[in-house]
Amino acid sequence: MAQNQQTMMKKQMSMQASMGMASSRDNLLWIGGIYGAIATAATLALIKHKTIPLPMRIPLVVIPIPGAYFYDMAYGSKMERIRRHQHHILEHEKHWFNNQEVDEAIRLQAANVDWTGGSN
Repeated sequence: MAQNQQTMMKKQMSMQASMGMASSRDNLLWIGGIYGAIATAATLALIKHKTIPLPMRIPLVVIPIPGAYFYDMAYGSKMERIRRHQHHILEHEKHWFNNQEVDEAIRLQAANVDWTGGSN
């Protein structure tokens, strides 16, 4: 029974992680689409007026920042870095938590999960 619960827990954690990645990829598509529309409008304004209006310049600079964040979350190594930070916090910053039994169970649980997507 404990093995079955652990298997179900791993599946649930994998589902949550994949849902987060899918959400980041969807956000990246939206940000890319909006940025593409603004860049197209800015290019047309540049061709027609020889300058880009200030209200179009600001998004051209600002939008790539969350775009880079979502790209790193969806396709980069951000999830792995978050997992390493979580492990470090659980190992070295126990003063943030009150219940040591729960902390130890979570730490062991995190250490036993295969975060690469393979099976244990």
